[in-house]
Amino acid sequence: MFDIERIGKIISDIERFLSDLDSMEIKNVDDLRDRKTFYASSMLIFVILN
Repeated sequence: MFDIERIGKIISDIERFLSDLDSMEIKNVDDLRDRKTFYASSMLIFVILN
């Protein structure tokens, strides 16, 4: 009924992207003033939501 392998892959990807986001060490809004950091974190959040 459920594709366990696919669900596992999705969860694994989400964990990896969250880890990448955490490694950026964004602690407050000022950390997002750098465009590269802002766009990179935005894309990670976008990918997680998709």
